Amino acid sequence: STFINYESSLIKMIKDMLSGIIAKI
Repeated sequence: STFINYESSLIKMIKDMLSGIIAKI
């Protein structure tokens, strides 16, 4: 289950990064 939590948090981080990049454009 630890892997699932890590994966979901990783996906959230990537989504936040993409949102930040899109906001800068």
